[in-house]
Amino acid sequence: MDIKDYIKDLLLKHEGLVIPDLGGFVSEYEPAAFDVNESKFLPPTKKLYFKPEFSFEDSVFADYIAKKENINLEDAKKKISEFAIHVKKEFKKGLSIDIKDVGVLSQTKKGVILFEQDKNLNLLTESFGLKSVKIKPLSEKTISKQLFTEKKPRKSFKKPILLVSAVIVIIALVFLAGIITEGFSEFSFFSSIFSSKKGYDNQQEVLSTKSIEYLDSIAKADSIKASINKILDVTTVKKDALFYTEQKKEQEFAKTVYVKFDIIAGSFQSLNKAEIFCKELNKKGYKTEIIESDSKLFRISIATFTSEEQALKELYRLRASSEIKQVWILKSN
Repeated sequence: MDIKDYIKDLLLKHEGLVIPDLGGFVSEYEPAAFDVNESKFLPPTKKLYFKPEFSFEDSVFADYIAKKENINLEDAKKKISEFAIHVKKEFKKGLSIDIKDVGVLSQTKKGVILFEQDKNLNLLTESFGLKSVKIKPLSEKTISKQLFTEKKPRKSFKKPILLVSAVIVIIALVFLAGIITEGFSEFSFFSSIFSSKKGYDNQQEVLSTKSIEYLDSIAKADSIKASINKILDVTTVKKDALFYTEQKKEQEFAKTVYVKFDIIAGSFQSLNKAEIFCKELNKKGYKTEIIESDSKLFRISIATFTSEEQALKELYRLRASSEIKQVWILKSN
């Protein structure tokens, strides 16, 4: 069996794998996400990184090969060493190494080893059976509104005609009344007209007086109502009002204050592996510290700061210039 096939098996069972004299694979949990470009939901997965600095001696790979091929441990280590030499020769030829269902290893002209993970396979065992779900965007439906034009009523000429006819009839009647009452004196005629005009003026005065009284009564009622409302506004307590609502103040949440910032270079489930990794880092001049988490993980700290700003500067410096690229900050209080 090809030694490359064993790499996938071990990455399914472990969080990482060290290949002596070549480098190591480390994994990182990546939660479910939504791919905007392809409009689909992606399940949780295991993100893989390849670190050339993780080339220290480790027996996990050799033990697995020895059990699978029923050979002794030394022969298994020899096979791993031959595989590492073969990969480096292929890199010098400008070729890449394809590890089935894991990804592709290649090397730049400057000697930097690159790794591209196979996106078609999910190595996270908890996500087995979960596939990406593609969704269709909702289409906006346009509702056409039917416009109704209001028909304007046609002007009727019947009313003006009737009014003109009535006026003509009234004038004719007045004219006939003047002929019939020719025997009456001028005084009586004018006095009757005057009396009728005076009666009309009296009637208008009475109506005007009543209108003024009615308006005064409305004004008084409004002023009384306004006074009552003003008194209620002044004397009523807000909490006793029937429909009083007061806006709630936004809740203030206390921010967590962190006082310690560690630069983490690796994380292991085994204390033995963590100690081995610390020794390798110590040889390269890093001062290391093992930090045990609640989830039984052993994290390797290579620097500690009390300021987040200083920790970020060191993080960017390490990623830009040192051999250790995959470093991150652990905050604690």
